[in-house]
Amino acid sequence: MHIIRVQLLSLFGLFICMVSTFLLPYWWVSRKPNLFGGSKYEVGVSLANCFSGGVFIATFFVGLMPEVRSMFVNVFEEYKITTDFPITEFVIFIGFLLALAIEQSVLDYKERKGTYSSVPSGVSDENPKTELNSSPASCALKEICDSNSLDYDSDNALRTSIKVCNSRSDSESIIGSPEKFHNHSHHGHGHSHDIGQILQGESGIRLGMLMVSLGIHSLFEGLALGLQTSVPVLVNLVVGVAVHELLVAFAMGVNVSRLRLKAPTAIKLALIFSASIPAGQLLGLLIGHYQSTAAVAVSASLQGLAAGTFIHVTFLEVIPAEFNESGPRLLKVFFLGLGFVLLLLCSVLMKDASQPLH
Repeated sequence: MHIIRVQLLSLFGLFICMVSTFLLPYWWVSRKPNLFGGSKYEVGVSLANCFSGGVFIATFFVGLMPEVRSMFVNVFEEYKITTDFPITEFVIFIGFLLALAIEQSVLDYKERKGTYSSVPSGVSDENPKTELNSSPASCALKEICDSNSLDYDSDNALRTSIKVCNSRSDSESIIGSPEKFHNHSHHGHGHSHDIGQILQGESGIRLGMLMVSLGIHSLFEGLALGLQTSVPVLVNLVVGVAVHELLVAFAMGVNVSRLRLKAPTAIKLALIFSASIPAGQLLGLLIGHYQSTAAVAVSASLQGLAAGTFIHVTFLEVIPAEFNESGPRLLKVFFLGLGFVLLLLCSVLMKDASQPLH
C-alpha cells in the first residue's frame, strides 16, 4: 500500500503543480507583458532545460533501464526461458522508434498540408530544403528570428519559450507566432477568447496537433510513473518528469498569456495540458495492479517503451536544441552534469535508506 500512496500523492501533486505553473505566467504576463524578456531570462531558462536534460539521463540509466531489465529477468526465470537476446534494449529501442515515428508523422502531415510552405512577410525563403529538413524547433525559431515584423521583447521571450518546449515535437508550431492568433484575420475580427474560436482557421490544425503530441508524450511519461513498483525509482522518476514538465508548462503558460484569452479558456487549456500525465499514471497503476507473470511481462514491455521515449526527448530534442544555440556553453555542460549527479546521489541515498536495518 505504501507504493500506492506515493503514486497517488505524486499524481495529484504533479497535476496541481502543472496547472499552477501553466497559469502563473498567464496572470503575470497579462499585467506585465514584457516581464519574461531579456537575455538573463533566456539564459536562465536554457540552463534549467540543460539541468532537466541531465536529470532525464540519470533517470534513464540509473532508474528506468535497470528496472526494466530486472522485470524481464524475473519473467524469464518464471517461465524458465534462457536466451542471450537483449530483450531490454530491444523494447527500449522500439519505444524510441515509436516516439520518433509519431514526431515524423506529425511533421510529414504538416509538410503535406503546406504548413511550412507559407512564408510570412519579412522572411526570406532562400533555403527551403534546409527548413523542411530541420527539426520543428529550428523551423519555428527560424521563422520568428528572421521576421522583421516582430519587436525585440516579443521575439526574445518567444525564443526562450520555444527552447523550453522543444521537448515536444510539435509544440513550436503553435507558439511560434502569437500574432497568428491575435490577428488571425484581416477583416476586423477580434481576439480569440474561446477554444472553439481558436480551433477555427489555420491555427486550429496547429493547436490540434500540439495537444495530440503533448498528450501522447505525457501519457507515456505518466505510464512510466504508474508502472513503478519501487519507491526510490518512482521518486527519482517523478523528479525528472516534474523538472521537465514544469518547464514546459511554464513556457506554454507564457505563450498562452500572449493569446489574450479569457481566464476560463486559459484554465481549460491548463487542465487539458496537465491531464495526460495523471491519465497515463492511472493506466499504469491499473496494469500494475495485476500481479500475474503475464501482467509483469506487459508492465515491463510498456515501461521499456516509455523509457524509449525518454531517449528521444533527451538525446534528440532537449540536448541538441540547447547546445545548438549560442550562449554559455561550458555552463550548460555544467548544469547538464549537475542534473545527472544530483539525481544519481538522490538515487543512492534513497536506496540506502530503503535497506532494512540489521
